[in-house]
Amino acid sequence: MFRVRDAQPADEPAIARVAESAIATLRATYRPSAAMIARAAGRRPLRRLVAIDSDDSLVGTLEHNGGHVTGLFVHADHRRRGVARRLLEAIDGRASLYTIRETGNVLVFERLGFRIVREHPAIDYVAVTDEHATLTEVYMER
Repeated sequence: MFRVRDAQPADEPAIARVAESAIATLRATYRPSAAMIARAAGRRPLRRLVAIDSDDSLVGTLEHNGGHVTGLFVHADHRRRGVARRLLEAIDGRASLYTIRETGNVLVFERLGFRIVREHPAIDYVAVTDEHATLTEVYMER
């Protein structure tokens, strides 16, 4: 079982490890554009939650601004165990997010109760392979 709590400054190294693990999968498909990175650097602080496993390991993190999820990361070794679901349950009410279709995450978020609201060509992300030369950004809500 996992417990969820607000992140604390001491969690930063573990959060970085979880994010690195989660992002590694995404980077096989895309990377953010330079403009996106610059905008993210200037954004206001977000609320961050962490998921803690029964052995006190930090295994997931969720950043949000109200109900809009800007980052949901689960360590690769802990996927498909309910970590993402538990983090999402911790933010009350409706939630929204953007994802890139070509990563396969649309299906993951649909299983978590999200539905597609709209989609359009991704302009803030760059494909890293010819297999997905065109990327699609999907806005989802639950």
